Amino acid sequence: MLEAVWTYDSHVLRSEEHAFRAAFESLLPPAQYFYLRLSQRKGPYFRLDRIQYDDVPDLAAAARELAGAGMAHQLSVGRVAANSSAAKSLSLHEALAMLSVSELSVLLKTCHQQKKAFLAASSAKRSVLVREMEQLAAGELAEFVAEVTRGALGPVLLLDSQHLATMGRIQLLFSLSSSQGLMQSMASEIGAVRYPTYTIQRRMPSFATREQLLDYQMAIDAAAKLTDALEVG
Repeated sequence: MLEAVWTYDSHVLRSEEHAFRAAFESLLPPAQYFYLRLSQRKGPYFRLDRIQYDDVPDLAAAARELAGAGMAHQLSVGRVAANSSAAKSLSLHEALAMLSVSELSVLLKTCHQQKKAFLAASSAKRSVLVREMEQLAAGELAEFVAEVTRGALGPVLLLDSQHLATMGRIQLLFSLSSSQGLMQSMASEIGAVRYPTYTIQRRMPSFATREQLLDYQMAIDAAAKLTDALEVG
């Protein structure tokens, strides 16, 4: 994909596209696969303990590599994760939103035990559990709540928004469509999905100027938002 775009559309590329390619190609293959897979998933936050890919045997190492290349940020509750180059952190509310109801129930019980207070039957509603945890964090248990939440959540990764937007633009140049996702292209290339065979003989760029590319991207984004709105009703 990168070779095709740089061959025919280099005249519309700018520093951000070149920076993305340099960063991406500096990664080892497992980290490249990891980034491509995460970029096609719904985010923005990704818990590493909930992810498993056969072609990424060491998720922690791949995450560190992405962070080192500036393509992602390793996050922790209320502070930057140890040995991370990312200057970002998670708020307690953001962290609690990523925990399951059962995980929240266990944390709430642990916090009440630390407080040496009786815990009445807890609600099964996420909103109630989150509110109770935040109330505990507003008092003397603030550090303890953050600590146990960090432990329950584990490492969290956030893809860099600028690099992600740049990759979307490169993908658009390659496929000229937002509906042809990167994973579909990859699945077709490795034979996991088979489409009717055809030959592409591209001999000219898709856009004469970068302004045309950006206008096309805005139109594609607007059409996608309209489709989403119509589906919601």
